[in-house]
Amino acid sequence: GMTLHVRANGETGAAQTLHFNLREAARTNDASVMFAMLLQECTRLLASPLPFKRMFLDKGTEIRRFADLTPDATVCVSTGEAFIPTDVITALHMLWSLRKDKTTYEYPSWKTHH
Repeated sequence: GMTLHVRANGETGAAQTLHFNLREAARTNDASVMFAMLLQECTRLLASPLPFKRMFLDKGTEIRRFADLTPDATVCVSTGEAFIPTDVITALHMLWSLRKDKTTYEYPSWKTHH
């Protein structure tokens, strides 16, 4: 099996431990089905009213398939929304990386309409 520590996106509480039955999932022989089963297990574990659709590492990297996961990883699951950082450092990094694309801010030119 594989052990993961799961918390809902944006939550700061303790992560819940999930023991995922890899052998049973592997019987499907389909990586995307396996990943869907994992998300389903997360939905059940955290008793989410909406199904979880996306998974992120705790610094915000999106996990799209089993191969991206390491055993014992802490992951955040979301019902479709983008990653919500819960610590200031990650939030600042994300803001900074968004800023870097726009090195200069174009001020709207007010002077055009006189």
